[in-house]
Amino acid sequence: MDQARMVPRLGRGVLALFAVAFGILALRYLAFDPEVAPEELRQNLLDHPAAFYTHAITAALALIVGVWQFLPATRRSAWHRYAGRTYAALAIVGGITGFVISLSTETGPAAGIGFSILAVLWLAATVIGVAHARRRDFDSHRVWMIRSYALAAAAISLRIYLSVGAAVGVPFDTAYIFAAWASWIGNLAIAEMIVRRGRAAGRVAGVPAE
Repeated sequence: MDQARMVPRLGRGVLALFAVAFGILALRYLAFDPEVAPEELRQNLLDHPAAFYTHAITAALALIVGVWQFLPATRRSAWHRYAGRTYAALAIVGGITGFVISLSTETGPAAGIGFSILAVLWLAATVIGVAHARRRDFDSHRVWMIRSYALAAAAISLRIYLSVGAAVGVPFDTAYIFAAWASWIGNLAIAEMIVRRGRAAGRVAGVPAE
C-alpha cells in the first residue's frame, strides 16, 4: 500500500478509536448521577440537568455514529442514509443543548463564548450538510459533513487538552478556557486542510476540484 493511501486510512483508524473510546466514556452520564461529572462541571449539571445530560449523551452518540460515515464502504449504502439521519438528529439536539449549558459554565464567559460558538457552528454545519443532501448535491454535502464531524470531535480534542493540561500542572480553569476555543478551531483547521487537499487532488470523498 502506498503512503498516500496509508496515511488517510491510519488517520481514520485513530479517529475511530478515539471517537468510540471517548463516546463510550461519556455515556457514563446514562447513570444520571451528578457524581460522574468532574467536580468543576458539576454545578452546571445541577443547574441544568436536562440540558446537560441530553447534551452529554447525544454528543457521545453522535461521535460514535458519525465516525463510520467516512468509510468508503458505507458511503453508498442504506446504512449511510439511516446513520446519517441519526447523526444529524443527534448533532442538532446536542448543539442546541450544548448552547444552553455553555451560557452558564463555571469558568465564566471566556470559556462560555467559545463553547457557544462551537454549538452554533456545529448546528449550522449539520443543517447545511443535510440541506445539500436533500438537494442531492452530495459533493457539497460531504464537505459540510466533514466540517460538522470535525466540530463534533471537539469533544475528543477538549479532553485531550484537559488531560495534557492536568499532566503538566496547568490549573483547570486556564486549561478549560484554552480548550474551549482550541478544541474546535484546531479541528476546523484540519477539516479545511482535508477539503482543500482533496480538491487539489480532484476529490474530497467525491468532491471535484474547483
